[in-house]
Amino acid sequence: MTRQTQPQTPLGAALIAAIAERGPITFADFMEIALYHPEGGYYTQVKSAGTSGARQGWEGDYLTSTDLHPLFGAAIGRQLAQIWDLLGKPDPFVVLEDGAGRGHLARDIHAWTLDQDQDAPPGFQEALRYRTRDVRIGEISYPLEDWPTANDAPADFPLPPTTHHHPAVSMGKNSMEPAPAVILSNELIDAFSVHRVVVQDGIWSEFYVDVAPLGDQPGLVLIAGPLSTPALGEYLERYGVRLAALPDGWQGEINLRAEAWMAAVAARLASRGVVITIDYGDTAPKLYHHARRLGTLTAYHHHQIATDPLALVGEQDLTAHANMTALIATGRQHGLRLAGLVTQREFLFALGLREDAERLGARTYPLATTARATDAGQIEYLRLASLRHRVAALLDPAGMGGFRVLIQQRGMPGAGRRLRGLQRTV
Repeated sequence: MTRQTQPQTPLGAALIAAIAERGPITFADFMEIALYHPEGGYYTQVKSAGTSGARQGWEGDYLTSTDLHPLFGAAIGRQLAQIWDLLGKPDPFVVLEDGAGRGHLARDIHAWTLDQDQDAPPGFQEALRYRTRDVRIGEISYPLEDWPTANDAPADFPLPPTTHHHPAVSMGKNSMEPAPAVILSNELIDAFSVHRVVVQDGIWSEFYVDVAPLGDQPGLVLIAGPLSTPALGEYLERYGVRLAALPDGWQGEINLRAEAWMAAVAARLASRGVVITIDYGDTAPKLYHHARRLGTLTAYHHHQIATDPLALVGEQDLTAHANMTALIATGRQHGLRLAGLVTQREFLFALGLREDAERLGARTYPLATTARATDAGQIEYLRLASLRHRVAALLDPAGMGGFRVLIQQRGMPGAGRRLRGLQRTV
């Protein structure tokens, strides 16, 4: 049994009261509430001062690639422009970014198309119809009328349904425009809720969140019990996770929602097009390996890895690595074919990020090399060093450069050989 070790939020206190009345919930249901509950969920609220101090939404807890430098968006724009060219330069060229968050990637791609010093091809900016949708905020929530409330919980606090059913995520559709030729996501799948399984006495068990006395008051704890749904065992079997090869106490995550999301993406994509998925993740043999004894679930709070996923409910991020094997297999079942799977480092190198950074530095900070001994030159030198540091972070194989970039296609045979981002250069 794992105990909550830090103070609770109002959402956490309400959850404690509800679980005390109705019984344990799966970790997947807990994670869904912590991230997406309409009253205090991590992604759904702009936070005011709370138990951990003031912050705005999820600002201040982690950096994404788009936070580091607009050159990331320029590289993605360059790949989109090549796809547009391979498709015969359609107009309109509809791109849907799913899980757009704060909209930084859309902003930076748009800026790239307008920059005269960049290499956006003629006609691309006019043809591009860039759509954004935040599945984390707009689609994942529980209807308030589904559940009564605990006596001492806020009046609008629901627990999720107990059927453990994960319906396909609705992608929405505007009937007035063509289907997207590209569907893009950046660090989205790792924020879907996951079930957590554990090997216990030689069999599969699942973690649930329960309530137990912690000092003078109740708190959240993890307990192990039978699998909540046969879908979990079927998932493990489908991706070759062998119970006999794992030690007792081994833990892992199962993201059923990711498969539903990929099915919905395939249904939405045009008859010829590309799906680009960028995220923490790996293939199933590497994720479900005996060396990963504690799985990949991670909590983040104020740019630090937090030690207790049950603490500060709604005020810390919870993530788990994406199973790229599952995304590839689900896509194939729904008519998508694998074009390539590379690291973000390989992807950005192939798209010329390093060369872009050097050109930008030379153009923007010329005094860093021509007049370094002057005060102005020193200032520009420091700014150039900051640019190079940010680019290095995007390419760091132990950090963001280690993200996986999965590209799947429909109706574009040979895309893996032609797409620039898949041409390994490092």
